[in-house]
Amino acid sequence: MNILVTESAVYLIDYDYAEYNFVAYDIANTINETSIDYSKTTYPGFEVNKIYSPQEIYEFANHYPGVYPGLNDEVLRFMCVVNLYWAIWSLKRVELNVS
Repeated sequence: MNILVTESAVYLIDYDYAEYNFVAYDIANTINETSIDYSKTTYPGFEVNKIYSPQEIYEFANHYPGVYPGLNDEVLRFMCVVNLYWAIWSLKRVELNVS
């Protein structure tokens, strides 16, 4: 995930998932990915290093091109969906014993 910040907007460029998603999902996924430090060498191999407040999430979403009323609430809801998605993905990886 790359983030391009200009004076007037924030652009999310995700080459792994080059498809159309809900704007709120992309923002929620970016916030979640940027809040985790994956460099820990001990279990569980990551550490949450930033918890974003609803106000910080609103400020981030407010700079997204095409912002619309209710986007902030959608981002907060999609953060749960993103976490659920990655939890299911992690369980599937364990099941397949794939690292």
